[in-house]
Amino acid sequence: MSNLKQKHLIFFILFFALTYFSACVHQQQIDPKDTNVEVWELKLSGQTEGKLEMLMKRDEIGEGIYSIIGKISGTIDDHRGGLGDADYKFNGKIENNAFSIHLGGHSEMAEGPSSIIGKLNGIVELSKGSGQWVVTHALGSSTGKYVMVKLR
Repeated sequence: MSNLKQKHLIFFILFFALTYFSACVHQQQIDPKDTNVEVWELKLSGQTEGKLEMLMKRDEIGEGIYSIIGKISGTIDDHRGGLGDADYKFNGKIENNAFSIHLGGHSEMAEGPSSIIGKLNGIVELSKGSGQWVVTHALGSSTGKYVMVKLR
């Protein structure tokens, strides 16, 4: 397969995944005033750094298993894109403290706007969590670690 065809195929797959993900997550709104919405501080380190707000709503679907949705927003500094603002939505699950989410959204960066898709995987307890993250964006990909602390 030629390099140009590979790039088009990758773009199509990313576009489809982001469009599908956005449509699914957009159906449920997260209101920070809702008492069932948890407010977390999310600190990213690695190829992108930032201190973000994460709003998360969980629904128990089994013993120790939760379906989660939410949004992440704030200022980030990416090794390629520079300084900018992030606005992402996510869905995923917590199973016996294992935290796994898929996210998608938009970043307004110094190098220009970018759609992103990615994931966070790690451990979450009652008031803190940590793990690794990876995202794909217009300039390639970025990886790192995260720490989260529950504020409410």
